[in-house]
Amino acid sequence: MQLITRVPLIAPASQVGLRNRLLFIAGQLGFAQLEAVRVTVMACEVARLQMLHTAQGEVAIGVDRRALRMDFSPWEPTWPIPSFLDDLPYDYRCGPSRLKLFCPLGHARVDGSRCREISALLPLRVVPSRAELEMLAKRDALTGLYNRHALQEQLSAELARATRYHHPLSLVMLDIDHFKRINDTYGHSAGDACLRYVARLMRSCCRGQDFAARFGGEEFVVIMPHTDVDGAVHFAERLRLEVQQSSIRYGKSSFHCTVSAGVAGLTESRSQPESLIEAADKALYQAKGAGRNRVCRAD
Repeated sequence: MQLITRVPLIAPASQVGLRNRLLFIAGQLGFAQLEAVRVTVMACEVARLQMLHTAQGEVAIGVDRRALRMDFSPWEPTWPIPSFLDDLPYDYRCGPSRLKLFCPLGHARVDGSRCREISALLPLRVVPSRAELEMLAKRDALTGLYNRHALQEQLSAELARATRYHHPLSLVMLDIDHFKRINDTYGHSAGDACLRYVARLMRSCCRGQDFAARFGGEEFVVIMPHTDVDGAVHFAERLRLEVQQSSIRYGKSSFHCTVSAGVAGLTESRSQPESLIEAADKALYQAKGAGRNRVCRAD
């Protein structure tokens, strides 16, 4: 790689801050307009990663085989990277401690003296916006799903709305089977990769109106407004099969996992968040007791 500059990263960084840094580099190096747009998209997505990346490191920026390359090191992945990098017009390589991004370039002009001037201007502290801070407060840093606090707020609001307008509402609680065995066999980093992968499948199966959250540990919850128990069971079965048929790759290893699920619907006796969660939790334990890798509904 022909090194352009190294940029210290002071987490958390905002999307605007990192985007502006890269656009400044793109403009000074004479990248074509189309390539500058690609760099902008790239920077915005990278900033989403960087906001949740607590380890302080640096990014090396250079040109490698007619591609702009960004090499983050050290890198501790805390966000489901494939969920938004797979569909973008550039390539990436992610290892246990390094993230490399490659953005194809049609035209580039590398000027050594100019790069040194750029490098002197880059180390800027970027303060996260209030919206970004609010987002971080409601999100689970490992999976990117909502956290338990956000779940409690959303469930209270959805139950009040469903009770007032007599709409159905269901709750799905999921648990990864034998999760401790995954940690013991492949390591805790592989367990984290498993959690992120299951969270990614949850997002792909959920509708726009659904609310997916990490309840704690290896447990997840999905609030499903305007959905009766039959519909929620159908969703849980579809997600269960998706997980069962998937292979999780971590480093040179690959492994499978399964999930068990419990489903409960809104009733007169389950009109409060605690009672609905308790009913779904009991159904989940029934699924565990019946052999795991299955879905049970509350009585």
